[in-house]
Amino acid sequence: MTNFATGSINDELLFRIDNSIESRLFHKIVILVSLGMLEASIGVYTGSAVASSLTASKWSTAQENSMLLSANFLGLLIGSLIAGLIGDYKGRKVAYQVNLLLFGGFTVLSAFSPNMDMLIVCRFLAGIGLGSEIVTGFTFINEFAPVARRGRWCGLVSLVANCGLPTSILLSALVIPNTSWRVVFFVVGILAIVLWFFRKDIPESPRWLISKGRYEEAALIVEQLNSASITNYRNNDKSKGTALLKRDQHHNLFVMLTVGVVAAVATNVCSYAFTTWVPTILVSKGISLSSSLLTSSLMMLGAPFGCLIGLLLLDRIGRKKGSARKVTHFGSWPSMER
Repeated sequence: MTNFATGSINDELLFRIDNSIESRLFHKIVILVSLGMLEASIGVYTGSAVASSLTASKWSTAQENSMLLSANFLGLLIGSLIAGLIGDYKGRKVAYQVNLLLFGGFTVLSAFSPNMDMLIVCRFLAGIGLGSEIVTGFTFINEFAPVARRGRWCGLVSLVANCGLPTSILLSALVIPNTSWRVVFFVVGILAIVLWFFRKDIPESPRWLISKGRYEEAALIVEQLNSASITNYRNNDKSKGTALLKRDQHHNLFVMLTVGVVAAVATNVCSYAFTTWVPTILVSKGISLSSSLLTSSLMMLGAPFGCLIGLLLLDRIGRKKGSARKVTHFGSWPSMER
């Protein structure tokens, strides 16, 4: 096959993905990704509730709780990096198959931890799965969603994820005082494994297949997306699209990345530090475990509301104007639209 022919197939498939119809397959992918993000969000912030419970019961010290929470976030960082590498070399689907199983398995093991050392190790390994889930999940949405509505779908997934903040703390407030923190970890871990089972047949990203020259496999998935017709592609002004693409890729790329990274780091430091430590601080000040968790859940209700505002702004006034009115991360959970 000549380079010209290969380039033509590549451009055609990408065009059809960018202009695809939101089919049943696409909606299935959105639902599975959203549930995974919700599970990840609950998994992260359940650790905060458990830490406050450990403080109240004198099962751990403040230093041990710091190590517990830090281990989980360190796992998130490492998992994000590993997922990116695996996703680029082995495929998005491969990275997506491992993450929930890793998180679910070690979260269940956390429920049976005999001491803090074991619990810290399990939370670190579970965090690796969570980091992979976040990165790969948003990648799936970006690479399957039609360009014109990509912002809306990324915002919707982020909205679902942000609902995990108050939900996790509220459920913990209802469960932990009446049973044990071990029950929370066990249930969250089992739900992750169940979701992993239903997600095993999720298709590979057609964009990744195209980047690897696997055009026939990509074409089969594109057909399932009820994509735009070949006639529409041939009638499209490709030179205009190419020029716009090049301009988007090179225009102020460094500035945009710098601003995005700074905003992400600043928001994460503030939000994660606040949301993970508030329940423990309240307990240490003599407030009951139930009251501290309920108070924290009320505070976290702002996250999904902030995400909803961003979702409404994204496709109405544009990404750039919307980012000037809101923080890049909705509440405490990122929206990784590209």
